[in-house]
Amino acid sequence: MKSSISRNLRIYVCCLLVAVMVTGCSHSDFSGFFGNFLDDTKPIETDEISTDDDNNQETTESDKTSFFVDIDPENYPTITSENNGGDTTESDEKLQLILNDQLRLQIRNCITESTDLFQNEINLTDCLAQYEIMENQVDDLISVIVQEFEHVYMQNPDLFYLDGSLKAGYELQSAWGGRKLTAMIIELRRYGRFEQASYEDLAGIRKQMHEEAASLAELVGENRSEWEKLLIVHDELVRRIVYDDSLNQENNQAASALLEGMSLCKGYAQAFKLISDQLDVSCQVISGQAGGIEHAWNLVTLEGKVYHVDVTHDDPVPDRGNMAPVDHRHFLRSDSIMANSHIWDNSLYISADEDGAHYFRQNDLTVSDRQELQQKLEQYFVLNNFDDDRADQLELLYEGNDSVSENDFDMMFREALNKSNLNRKISYNLSTEKSIMQLTVMPE
Repeated sequence: MKSSISRNLRIYVCCLLVAVMVTGCSHSDFSGFFGNFLDDTKPIETDEISTDDDNNQETTESDKTSFFVDIDPENYPTITSENNGGDTTESDEKLQLILNDQLRLQIRNCITESTDLFQNEINLTDCLAQYEIMENQVDDLISVIVQEFEHVYMQNPDLFYLDGSLKAGYELQSAWGGRKLTAMIIELRRYGRFEQASYEDLAGIRKQMHEEAASLAELVGENRSEWEKLLIVHDELVRRIVYDDSLNQENNQAASALLEGMSLCKGYAQAFKLISDQLDVSCQVISGQAGGIEHAWNLVTLEGKVYHVDVTHDDPVPDRGNMAPVDHRHFLRSDSIMANSHIWDNSLYISADEDGAHYFRQNDLTVSDRQELQQKLEQYFVLNNFDDDRADQLELLYEGNDSVSENDFDMMFREALNKSNLNRKISYNLSTEKSIMQLTVMPE
């Protein structure tokens, strides 16, 4: 007897709402990133599907059923091989199929090829055709699809027009041994400002964005080390981009950062990656949290060593303008230093074991103890008379064995100020975050 259902359902019903909106991104930023995704699968209400396992007969179109599934971005576990501890069972072996690297690569390539053409709908059916995916594997498969979409979305600045959310649908068909997947489609969603943009519109914006990135890459010149090139890119982006404190998510992308000079953290990070790619410097976007809020920044590889770069957090708010000093406390730093304020999944990224802080070490901006720090502060007032109205900044990497608190630093600054011959009023800010003794002086 053939399997049958009493109610035929429409094939390719859009069925998964992936709440992966790239939102928030306050200055310590980026709420609503991809994290853990799916809640329990909830099919649409149908009459009971009956099967007769004693008969291995072919099924018909009437045996196909489409499902609605709600996705909870908070509670669904990321699928890894560690989810399957203990003895190997038939279920374990099926899960290993879903974890297959070849399958992941096929899904990633399929998503990449479609988004290169600015397609809104991606049919993954052909990518999955060679795999027999049963009903009890669908949740795991969708989690893998979400993870691969996340990777493509975060690492590709050309996807500036997408808001990071998607919906999808899948179809099951009755078969010998249970129901198996026969179709999977995902539909990508755009930011409102690009909702009606044509292929030509989006291709034009992409071209302008790459041209602007190329012009910034040309600023670095030829006879510089890789870290010096990245320093120039870092400083130029800080000076050119204004952090959007209205938190408008439609500005949270590389085109807004490079062409309009306004963005949130993802836009900063993807702009930095786009230019680094043109300089042939290995760079990726990393997502996590900073200050308890979702955030994005970069990891770069220089001479085989990995470092963090957070352009967003080195851009002061409110914006100081094109001529103002730039912060460097988040430039080429280690995991241990960044972990003071940032949180990320270490298993997803290469470790940054060594603190670079190249800007400080290569420019004689390090101090080994409190005495040397005091001397540097006193020299600072000798070398600067603050005869204009621009802010001035001193940054020093403190490498002493004893820590210096912000209160200690303030007292040392006041002592140096009292010894100076400064004749005008000033205001100042100071910080000791990430072992950087940072002092900003603003004439009044």
